[in-house]
Amino acid sequence: MKKSVRQFLRSAQVLKPVKKIYNTFKNDKFKNINIWQRHIENIDIAFDTSDAYSKIWFYPRYDKGRIHEPIATKLFINYIHENSQVLDIGSHLGYFTCIAGKLADKGIVNAFEVDPKCLTLINKNIVINGLNNVTVNNLAVSDKNEFIRIPVEEKPNPGLVINSQLNEKYIEVKSIDLDHFIQEKNIKPDFIKIDVEGAEWNVLNGMKQLLQQDRLVMLIEIHAEKLKKYFNADYKDCIDILLQNGFTLENTDHRLNESAFKPVGIDTVLETDTMLLCKKGCYN
Repeated sequence: MKKSVRQFLRSAQVLKPVKKIYNTFKNDKFKNINIWQRHIENIDIAFDTSDAYSKIWFYPRYDKGRIHEPIATKLFINYIHENSQVLDIGSHLGYFTCIAGKLADKGIVNAFEVDPKCLTLINKNIVINGLNNVTVNNLAVSDKNEFIRIPVEEKPNPGLVINSQLNEKYIEVKSIDLDHFIQEKNIKPDFIKIDVEGAEWNVLNGMKQLLQQDRLVMLIEIHAEKLKKYFNADYKDCIDILLQNGFTLENTDHRLNESAFKPVGIDTVLETDTMLLCKKGCYN
């Protein structure tokens, strides 16, 4: 459902019933399709769509050969090699986790997902793809080792905000910072994806030693509004810490099939959710 249509229905206060009808239609049309499969450049990938949530996620928007976030997918393929050590922070259903696992078949992938409702779904997809180099961590990635609260919801939510106070029902999930995590696991990541719905400053603030290493590629989705609203942070702080550590930054619309890459500096204005390609010591 397109964003403009959703906004109109929300303003008319009929979004929820229309979405229910829309999702029922989608489930009925694709009810007998239990595996979503694609050949993407040099890899074959598959995802379980036997449950209602996964079916709604993949169909119909990713039928007829379409893929999720084409530009981001291509960047995974361009920068992850067979021996890569990958961190996928904000795994959701494991789409990028499984792509990374396929590409880094002689390396390792650590996926982080704070929503326990996603864990069974991620692990199903790992099994379907025959991946034995992937570890799923039910952890929040932040700048402290503590416990944080997340709202309890009926189904997985890709827009889950880890410190949202909008829901009185919550569970506690352990949080870690990446500097301690990589030291404990004795790993040296060379590719990191960060999609954490506004907590990106916390993630970056907890990986100061990691940011100093000589070679690293990161894809970071900057959620400017959520950064400010829920974390009292500014996206310019994220840009600044990356520039200070020697990264070159470019922004792109990762949801398109083709998109320009524009240089990002401390004065760059980011108005909506924006994917940053951050490179250090790697320029292919």
